[in-house]
Amino acid sequence: MDYLHYKGYTGNVKYSEADKCFVGKVLGMNNDLILYEGENMDDLYADFQESIESYFESCKEIGKKPSRPVLLNVRIPAEIHGKIVSLAERKGVPVDDIVKEALLQTTNIALESATI
Repeated sequence: MDYLHYKGYTGNVKYSEADKCFVGKVLGMNNDLILYEGENMDDLYADFQESIESYFESCKEIGKKPSRPVLLNVRIPAEIHGKIVSLAERKGVPVDDIVKEALLQTTNIALESATI
């Protein structure tokens, strides 16, 4: 997957077969959603930048401080990555869902054992 970067924000790049265009969203935004699209990569990047600038303007108009993205980058061995991808494909869910569930389960177990 490719990523776009602008003013500290990172966005993903996907192709929408249904819409016959590239689409994406800014990653790591907990309370806000920033989406963009384009017929080609140049249009996509331009809309990505415009969407972030529009987000800044909207925040300014309502007196809100723009949210900063929260990203977690984790390096894992290729063997584990392959297993996660395989599991996600078998379940028909995004890889992110598998990782989130594993982290949630691990965190819950760690919290339970820490309180005992």
